[in-house]
Amino acid sequence: MNSKILGSLLALWCSVAAASSASKTSDLNEAFIAAVGQQAPVTRNVKQALESVGNPDKVTEYADRAFSLKPERLIPLGGNRFALVIQEIDENGAHAFPGALALAYLTKDGNAWRSEKFWPEIAYVGNSGKPNYKSEVRQFGGRLLYLSTSKYCQMGGCEDDVDVVLLEPTAPRYVGGFAGDSQFPTIFPHPLGASCESYDYKVSIAPPALDGDLFSVTYRGWTAPPNRRSPKHSLLVRADAVLAGNAIEFHPKVIIPDCGK
Repeated sequence: MNSKILGSLLALWCSVAAASSASKTSDLNEAFIAAVGQQAPVTRNVKQALESVGNPDKVTEYADRAFSLKPERLIPLGGNRFALVIQEIDENGAHAFPGALALAYLTKDGNAWRSEKFWPEIAYVGNSGKPNYKSEVRQFGGRLLYLSTSKYCQMGGCEDDVDVVLLEPTAPRYVGGFAGDSQFPTIFPHPLGASCESYDYKVSIAPPALDGDLFSVTYRGWTAPPNRRSPKHSLLVRADAVLAGNAIEFHPKVIIPDCGK
């Protein structure tokens, strides 16, 4: 192919890609304004309920939090309806304090966005004031799932936590979370001389094994004796996530190493 023609085609492709990206950014910003009423970032002051350590159903006090809201992504719900995911970030959050997620459902008529309903702090998740470092959208059996992943490194280990929001037709529903990728220790030998086994595993999320379940998880990796990388033993754990009331649980029960937690 003539180099001039090839150059022209490449320039055209770049122009189309840039226009598409700009359009998506514009939609994200306009949807955020329709949902929240202002352009991002928006400061939201909230009082986070803190549960008793001994009694998780009892609120003992409230923490004053100042969140900066910014749009993360738009998720098509079908037709002209969309879910807007908003990150709520505490820029001064200590490592033990989570960020939060907010959701809004909107409709788009032409170029105009209209908010149906806004749900702030649908879930306090993550750490160090941030709700996640990555996210994805999956759909299994007609159920639309938003998966939010955060990472926490402490005591020589690192682990991910995956939180799940079920995007139902009329409203989003936070249904809890589960363990993600994990490694312990990250430094050999462990600086504090931990007595539990070493391990390194990753989780994959796929369609459920049984119809009606939400999704499946498969953990693959290895374990080894304390403070050693060998001899390695294979780790393979599979389970289906099911909805039990307002929370997910796994069948069979997931048993994986968690020394760093």
